[in-house]
Amino acid sequence: NRAKKGVTVERMIRFAREAREAGLSLHADFLLGLPGETGETIAKTIAWARELDPAPAQFQLLLTYEGMKEPAERTQGEATPLSRDELRSWAKKAYRAFYFRPAYLARCLRHPVKTFRGKGRVLLASLASILWRKW
Repeated sequence: NRAKKGVTVERMIRFAREAREAGLSLHADFLLGLPGETGETIAKTIAWARELDPAPAQFQLLLTYEGMKEPAERTQGEATPLSRDELRSWAKKAYRAFYFRPAYLARCLRHPVKTFRGKGRVLLASLASILWRKW
């Protein structure tokens, strides 16, 4: 609601189900750090991503650059109470929770070519960031 996207969670769940029934592969992109975002709301977003179970998922961060107006000033709402480092930590948790779950790993093993074709370098770079490198 704060992002004013005009879309509900229920509608997105229905869309994902209908896309799968039509044989489409779903890619989901989640934005973390919107005004008012907390650790609790990010945890709900991670749970929702797992429930939607898209083929790939991305977790983007809304970060401001030094010297720019804070999100609260740009959006006339309240800024997230989370620091940049906290948001980065949450994003790593999101990637781990999504990609290292048994259901996703089983899908990768069942369809390795479909999962990894053309994505090798990107997956290796992502894995390094998720596991140990500072993002």
